[in-house]
Amino acid sequence: MNARHDRRYLLDSSKIERELGWTPQIEFEKGIKDTVNWYVGNRTWWEPLRERAMVAESEWQKKN
Repeated sequence: MNARHDRRYLLDSSKIERELGWTPQIEFEKGIKDTVNWYVGNRTWWEPLRERAMVAESEWQKKN
């Protein structure tokens, strides 16, 4: 199945809006753009974390 058509992951914020009065502060498109730009601009910060996570996952797989 193509991930673009997998509707199980659609976001629905109506419950948090209704029960807590929450509303988004940033439009979705701007938030995604800002997030991608952050990851592009901060690769030296997050890449070592990813590498450690991959090693940890590999070790876990060996044990199980």
